[in-house]
Amino acid sequence: MSRITLDKTFRSWLELWESLKSDLNTMFTELYYTNKLSAPLITTPVTTVTIVEYGDGKDMTTTLTLTDFVVGALAGAAAALAIGNIVAAFPAGNHIEDIFFQSLSLKCAGTAVNSDTGLGSVVASGTQSVLSGVGATSEDRLTGQTIPTAVGGGAVTVALVRANVAGISLNVAANIKNVFLNSAGTWNVNNTGNLTATGTLVIKWNKIA
Repeated sequence: MSRITLDKTFRSWLELWESLKSDLNTMFTELYYTNKLSAPLITTPVTTVTIVEYGDGKDMTTTLTLTDFVVGALAGAAAALAIGNIVAAFPAGNHIEDIFFQSLSLKCAGTAVNSDTGLGSVVASGTQSVLSGVGATSEDRLTGQTIPTAVGGGAVTVALVRANVAGISLNVAANIKNVFLNSAGTWNVNNTGNLTATGTLVIKWNKIA
């Protein structure tokens, strides 16, 4: 009889502990991740990009983590080429883009190239060795930075840029919401396959309406 009572008591304590553990996990999550959004406002159509977003729905900080993100296909030719791919999209409505942070390593086959890599509202294309040759919209969010490529991934290159107070950064409902990671360079014949990016992009922005 005493054994039955002891078993019941043990189970009761165990159930109480499991309940307390769940409550503690919830408490710590709410304490340390109060501003983490369960459903980020900025989205991405690419599976090689994950998004973590903090804010109150108005004052926002969004972190994009890229893992072998395909910037574009290289031509395998000794020529200039600009490429790009959508990495994220702002929500519909009106917002202000404040600060962009870029920390990336670029990978591609063949001889290393010092690429010109940045963020724009339009995808880069054409026979251009630098993004400025493509046009301002190919780097209107973060001006192209010199990032070296390597077969196993080039040196991580970091840039922190405050957005312009005009143009795409004052983004109204009719403006382009897509964010493109663009790269341009003078490539080599042995630069074949895809140019990929691994690293982090951070966007500090404000949703207005």
